[in-house]
Amino acid sequence: MARPFAPRLFTPRLFAPRLFTPRLFAPRLFTPRLFSLPGIELSRFRSSLLAIVALVMIAAVPAIYGGVYLSANWNTSGNVGRLHAVIVNDDLAASITGADGTEQTITAGADLVDSLVGSDSAGFTWSSATDEADARRSLADTTNFAVLVVPADFSSTLASTATKPGAVTAGTAASAFAPEQARLHVYTDDASNFIVGQVTQTVTAAIRSELSSSISETYLDHVYVGFTSLHDNLALAADGAVTLRDGATSASDGSEQLVIGLGTLASGAADLASGVSQVDAGSHTLATGASSLATGSASVASAAAQVASGASHLATGAATLDTSATTLPTATAQLKAGTDTVAENLATIAALTTAHPDWTVTQLNAALAAGGGSITALADGAATVAAGAAALDQTATPLVTGIGTLADGAGTLAAGAASVSTGAHSVSAGAASLQAGAATLQAGADSTAAGASSLAAGATTASTGAGTLAAGLGQLEAGADTLSASLEVGVDQIPSYTADQASALAAVTSAPVAAEHVRENPVGFYGEGLAAYFIPLALWVGGIGMYFLFRPLSPQAVASTARPVRVALTGLAPGLLFGLLQAGLLLAVLHFLVGLEAANFAALAAFTVIVALVFTAIHHSLIALLGGRGRLVALLLLILQLASAGGTYPVQTSPGFFQWISPALPMTYAVDGVRRLIAEGWTSAILVDVLALLAFGIGAFTVSVFASRSMKIWSIGKLHPSLKI
Repeated sequence: MARPFAPRLFTPRLFAPRLFTPRLFAPRLFTPRLFSLPGIELSRFRSSLLAIVALVMIAAVPAIYGGVYLSANWNTSGNVGRLHAVIVNDDLAASITGADGTEQTITAGADLVDSLVGSDSAGFTWSSATDEADARRSLADTTNFAVLVVPADFSSTLASTATKPGAVTAGTAASAFAPEQARLHVYTDDASNFIVGQVTQTVTAAIRSELSSSISETYLDHVYVGFTSLHDNLALAADGAVTLRDGATSASDGSEQLVIGLGTLASGAADLASGVSQVDAGSHTLATGASSLATGSASVASAAAQVASGASHLATGAATLDTSATTLPTATAQLKAGTDTVAENLATIAALTTAHPDWTVTQLNAALAAGGGSITALADGAATVAAGAAALDQTATPLVTGIGTLADGAGTLAAGAASVSTGAHSVSAGAASLQAGAATLQAGADSTAAGASSLAAGATTASTGAGTLAAGLGQLEAGADTLSASLEVGVDQIPSYTADQASALAAVTSAPVAAEHVRENPVGFYGEGLAAYFIPLALWVGGIGMYFLFRPLSPQAVASTARPVRVALTGLAPGLLFGLLQAGLLLAVLHFLVGLEAANFAALAAFTVIVALVFTAIHHSLIALLGGRGRLVALLLLILQLASAGGTYPVQTSPGFFQWISPALPMTYAVDGVRRLIAEGWTSAILVDVLALLAFGIGAFTVSVFASRSMKIWSIGKLHPSLKI
């Protein structure tokens, strides 16, 4: 009889499990049976080629994602040259006066155009344009990603740092010296691409650096040329100083000769004055003796013919002597006056040269004139002395002749007087007196002749010294003129700045070029610039996840008699509803929690809804047509779109393959529309994006209708699919 059911819940074996048997520590982990169960799972993929391809694709997803995304962004900064930019040159040429005085023309704007257009190292691919408005309009349609405008005063502003005040001419009008930074105007459009604005700043900085180096080189070139010109003029000034030194030496030598000659002249004048005094005394004595002799001669006139003849000779000599004696005081007075003038002016010159050894001849002459004299007066006095000495010499010669004649007459008279009565005491006394006066007169005449000779020698020495002095002073004046002219030229070539001008010039030369970057339709933050990339990405991922839960086609609807359009719409409707919900939640989080702002937020919300609905329709069509394999296709499409949508860098910086597929993928238009609505607001360009997305949506729904119709037809493959995902 069978035992009734009595579970052995509390048997001893319940509390004695074989947990610690030897087999516990000797598992057969590495036996072929270890892989038997995984092999069973993998063996189901061997039934069809599609399943094998699916396995390969799953294994390759990381490689595809990493390879595609990195290849698309491998050298985006290096491929910036594929982006087009335009330069508008409004600059007018400017002319400057160089340090060497030559006119130089500056065409900085044209030079900048030449350096950018056609250059492989200028960042973008540059072209030139003449109309700024047209160039800036090209930013909206991404014909150009940057516009560089060179203003009309660019060259003249740059030239202001390389010149001195008043040396710049812009066009035809001279501009005042006010150094300032030359400005470039750069325009980008964040509505076209936010990252390009960042890249443009780097390109602009490189352009500024190149221009600043060029301007600094030009500035230093003018500085060094100015140093060369200054050196040349200082060399001329040095030559003038040498000439000045030589002239001063000659003037010094001439002044020494003049002093020596004037000393000799003064000594001769003194001797001449002494001799003239003796001549004057002798002439008076002689006149007295002659008078006494005439009286005595009258008494003895009848004594002898010989005495008469001697008296006649004596009278003739006396007349000549009297005439010379009359002329002698006049010449003596003239000589004395000239001597006084020379002595007075020499004393004044000596005092002035002692007090002011560095004065020029002009200054000495001016000082003498202020005191009532001059170097001309000195020369005139010396001439007067020479003339007086000459006159005195001429007078002394007849005087000596007369004295000789008088001596002869006296001898004849003495011979005749011997025969006269010794009683003629008055005649004898007169003759004695006459003899004494004649001796005195002879001595005075000798002294006068010696003094006149000394005076003439001194005058000659003084004249020579004055000539040397005049030549030295002329050389001194020429050297001073050369020195003055050279220094004036050198000073003119050295710019002079006020404190404000110097400060402004220092600030400008340290950074001569400034670039004003104008971001049209700017976004406030980096995240707002990348939102156009991440919003479509988030909605695409949301669409993939949605159909992990929802069935793309309801089996009941497929099995019903409903038309394929209705079946497809029935399967799509839940996805569209949740796509709308996803878009609303995404924008709410970005706006209220993250802080996203948009130029037209309502339009952004509407466009985001369109993107969400279109992406949902695409995912629905892929799953409806391919089943689980559609998710893999959606993942591959995501990878391709991340690389080709231009969400970060423009797609032009990516390899050609991604540029080629970009217009054929829906995320390209989603990214462009979201970017423009955030930065710029609604424009006609967004209408193109909307129409493109609607076309993708209609195409996806058409595929869904086709899939729903095909689902009504059953096959062995549908009953036993080789691959389920």
